[in-house]
Amino acid sequence: MWPIADATVFDTLKQDLIVGRFNSNRFRESVVEKVNHEQTVTAYLAYVIRYVRGWLRINQAQAFRNRTPVWRYNIGMPTDNFDKPIIAELYRRVAAAAVLLADLGLPIAADSTELVLSEPEIIQAGKFIDVAEEQGVGVIPEAAAEMTSFAKSERRAEGLYMMIDVGAMTLDVTTFTLHSNPQQGKDPIYSFMAANIQPLGVESYYWFQDQGKSKDDFSQQCRHTLTWVINTTRKSRDPYSDRWKLGERFPIFLVGGGANHRLHRSIVESLDSWMKKYVRNDGIRLAQPEPPKTLDNAGLDLDYGRMGVAWGLSFDFAEIGEIHSVSETDDLQIKVGESPWNDYIGKDQV
Repeated sequence: MWPIADATVFDTLKQDLIVGRFNSNRFRESVVEKVNHEQTVTAYLAYVIRYVRGWLRINQAQAFRNRTPVWRYNIGMPTDNFDKPIIAELYRRVAAAAVLLADLGLPIAADSTELVLSEPEIIQAGKFIDVAEEQGVGVIPEAAAEMTSFAKSERRAEGLYMMIDVGAMTLDVTTFTLHSNPQQGKDPIYSFMAANIQPLGVESYYWFQDQGKSKDDFSQQCRHTLTWVINTTRKSRDPYSDRWKLGERFPIFLVGGGANHRLHRSIVESLDSWMKKYVRNDGIRLAQPEPPKTLDNAGLDLDYGRMGVAWGLSFDFAEIGEIHSVSETDDLQIKVGESPWNDYIGKDQV
């Protein structure tokens, strides 16, 4: 968390965790023999937890008077990875281990991180969602967290949406249906239809250049990622959505730290003409979640596109809403009495 002489700097922690190893040869072999990717993430999160607790006790001291705090920790993960049990289990395990390490007050080092990661209760927290929640840890798809401000606002409208999250390293793309169960109140339900995450973030563009690849190569891969999610949703997941009809525009939330990156934004904007040509609706409608009225941002030059996930993750697990992963969401079936072939004239009718 601070400069130390002759220290080794570890970066791309989340990517290493998802890949399952340090994804480059940039570290000395002697360093890699001492620690692994799970330990580095656990150590970092433990530092963050201790720092945040200390900051709150100093700067929000009145909230702790005559109260015993109960800490809850939501960890955001890409929607595509949320549907992969092994990765979701790993997220829960390292988060629970970090909480335990922060609680114990031990020095944050290689041996202490390995110790907490091997604790039976931590291993169980990784395997079982309810055990993790008992320890105060929840893993939430970032798209659901990002949409919390919209889903809880007066602007909320049910229907099919797309979210494009441009990060430093990754391009995280998902479609989902926002709806609710009238019998259970107005709490939002997020039913994810399709998701795809690729290493095509802002920094990745410079990696492409370093490897001698062109801007067109990078743009083509980005467009393929976006159009794959749209086509998968349109052709098999939700083919009868009104979003595909003439006169309708497909709402897209463009978010993340790289949302205003010129190249990525131009690629997203090019979907407008693509959808008019191939989908034959009226194109797209770009949107950004607005800061909620309850957000205290006094004195901050706030770019809410970078803060939306964090604000959504500040809610209790149940308050964010009910989440159905891609594998848990069935294809939306054809409506009774409707068929795409109703207006088709076969050769026998000519």
